[in-house]
Amino acid sequence: MKLLALIFACLSVQCAAYLGSFDPYLKRPMTPVHITLIDTQLVGPSCAFLSAKTGDPLAPVMLLAEGCTLLGDNVIVYPVSFGLWSLYNMSNLIAPDAGLGHEFRHVFDGQFHPAMLPFVDLHE
Repeated sequence: MKLLALIFACLSVQCAAYLGSFDPYLKRPMTPVHITLIDTQLVGPSCAFLSAKTGDPLAPVMLLAEGCTLLGDNVIVYPVSFGLWSLYNMSNLIAPDAGLGHEFRHVFDGQFHPAMLPFVDLHE
């Protein structure tokens, strides 16, 4: 029950801050990268839909996502232009550039945190 309460707290109030740096060349040494950026104000539904297409069992949880990255295809879904989902991100204390940088880090550093727990760094 305590674990369920912790998960609910993390989903309802995202703690997405990251302080530190990473070396993108550890995962992709000198390799050109093509990234597809989807700018949408329906980030959660878009992430859930794209995750479901890959067979991800956590796809329904992605409805609450501030942004997502599909690692196999290097697709980033994030609200670059200002709108409703940008306000949602800011209400969760996520600055636009920080959130986009977080998603770019996934492309270069892989899955460095569990889904929907961006404050847990698996590489440290």
